[in-house]
Amino acid sequence: MTSIANEVTSPRPRARPDPGWRPLPQDRTACLVLLILLWFGILAGFGLDLPSFFALTPSRPRIVHFHAVIFVSWMVFLTVQILSIRNRHVAWHRRWGLFGAGLAALMLVVGPATAIAVDRQDWLFHHKQPNFLAIQLGDLVSFAVLVACGFAFRKRPSTHKRLMLLAVIALSAAGWARLEGALDHNHWPKGLIYDFPQLYYGSVILLAAVAAYDLATRRRLHPAFLAGAAFILGWETLEVLLWRSDAFTPIARRIIGV
Repeated sequence: MTSIANEVTSPRPRARPDPGWRPLPQDRTACLVLLILLWFGILAGFGLDLPSFFALTPSRPRIVHFHAVIFVSWMVFLTVQILSIRNRHVAWHRRWGLFGAGLAALMLVVGPATAIAVDRQDWLFHHKQPNFLAIQLGDLVSFAVLVACGFAFRKRPSTHKRLMLLAVIALSAAGWARLEGALDHNHWPKGLIYDFPQLYYGSVILLAAVAAYDLATRRRLHPAFLAGAAFILGWETLEVLLWRSDAFTPIARRIIGV
């Protein structure tokens, strides 16, 4: 009985700090600034479309509206989690972590389903080749990998924080691209040297900002950031190559069921 009582009353194990990466007072402000930039990129890119996303218009598949609600919910969740750490409500932050895992899993079901539904509609009504599915699904893969790693390293705060922010940086690329007009790509010159910066300039700028902050405050880059940034940039390059590849066309058409 004594051992059981000790297990019940013993405090929960505390998160282990990463050696040499103890939090600094300015980290809270840096995370807040990055959060504002992420919101800006997403809202500036999709803001004009939000009324139609949430309205039940016949021109869009119904799942698009559900997709908008789920993805905005993720950004709200991220905001609450960052503000809880900023205000030192660590226990509250951990308590809602399981909810975030469930929400991320839901996004990884709704996101691909929405991309497939929209691309199928574009094919049926406009005979538009669905190669852009490589970009749509690829960004979700980046998000999935980085979020999974972030949850796996949740007991190492500096690693967890960077991986979770990198996941949203990867996901925000579509908003930045729409802001620049990059998704209206019918008249672009083709080639990686043109496509990559127009699609992914936003994520590159944000990655550079995180790197500059770590170098300014710690004189080095966090290993999780190095691995995550390399994965994002390498995967985004592969996405663009698939998008522009004729060999991917039959694969994309098979995925959307046409």
